[in-house]
Amino acid sequence: MRISIVAPYFTPFYKQNEYGLCKSLAQLGHEAQLLTSNRAMKKFYFDTSEKGFGERVEQELEGFKVAYLPTLIDMYEQPLMPSIIREIRTSNPEVIHVHEDFQNSSFLAHLAARENDTPMVLSEERYYFPGGLWKLPYLLYSSTFAKKVRDAAAAITAHSTAAKEFLISLGTKSERIEVVPVGIDPDEFKPTKEETLIKRAGISDSRVILTVARFHPNKGLTYLLQAMPRIIEKSPDSVLIIIGRGSLEEWIREVIHQLRLENHVVLLTDPIPNEEMNKIYPGCDVFVLPSMKEPFGRVVLEAMACGRPVVATSVGGIPDIVEDGKTGYLVNRANPDQLAARISKLLQDRKKTRDLGRAGRKRVLERFDWKKIAKRYVEIYESVQGNAGKQVGV
Repeated sequence: MRISIVAPYFTPFYKQNEYGLCKSLAQLGHEAQLLTSNRAMKKFYFDTSEKGFGERVEQELEGFKVAYLPTLIDMYEQPLMPSIIREIRTSNPEVIHVHEDFQNSSFLAHLAARENDTPMVLSEERYYFPGGLWKLPYLLYSSTFAKKVRDAAAAITAHSTAAKEFLISLGTKSERIEVVPVGIDPDEFKPTKEETLIKRAGISDSRVILTVARFHPNKGLTYLLQAMPRIIEKSPDSVLIIIGRGSLEEWIREVIHQLRLENHVVLLTDPIPNEEMNKIYPGCDVFVLPSMKEPFGRVVLEAMACGRPVVATSVGGIPDIVEDGKTGYLVNRANPDQLAARISKLLQDRKKTRDLGRAGRKRVLERFDWKKIAKRYVEIYESVQGNAGKQVGV
């Protein structure tokens, strides 16, 4: 089957969700092509400035091709690539799979799908509108162009229960939406005795807390830092390692200084390719994701696959991943007390740490293996063939 997968941005360095899907589809014998912009995703490359239309570039990865398309304009994480219509018209896929209804790339792909009479599948991850001044334009776009994408989709999947509920709130019927999560490769992310993390951090004889997150308000890093003094009281040898980068780095460093945490917090800001992260997670005792908002939380899956217990906030897609008390702990967002209590419990109870880690690995194998998820998508693709423009249940 020929499948065109559309995403606004893509980089093999971080191996986003579309990478795992395309790779797994190729392993199942299907021809997957990823159509994306030739611009860097600002949340990963916040300090880059790109101008001009750019060239079309093609790349072959693990069994699938990526076409990076010329981009007319890229504002507010909305790259506009008009040539996507021609790409779809000429490649003539049997199914088109778009990601996020609010992306103009999805709307353009919808126009191409209608022109070619090709069925389109929509996958949705977002579960909220932005606040402040941005809410009104998003509401307007959602009720017009994005609605056309939702209505035209032959099938709709949501990455999480929260995303499904959000789609329902926008008027999409519940029976049209199936929750199909993001996956990872558990053969790549698995328990080992790697010491890469502590070597990179330059520490030894410490209980290691790890988080992997951008330096952005949505990631809630301030609350994790506020929890650290209480954690240190009970576990004086504990060290928090934060892997990430972002425009708030100076602010994060100032908070560390104000809380006098210089000897207990290590920032690793050099980018680490996703293919090396499987050597990072095994080096921690507890993985933490204190997000204020989190559409899914793939890093949680990666840590669980490596047998690490997780403490994470109960927001967005995270409750679909973490079973509270079984594979880790869920806490309320913006709550340093709960973070400190749950992290401290795991640092002091090695048996509980091992038990939760094993259970987390088992859950990943059962529910979040890309091989299983890709097979489900193939079933969806097959179910919509011949139903271009028709809404079908999945």
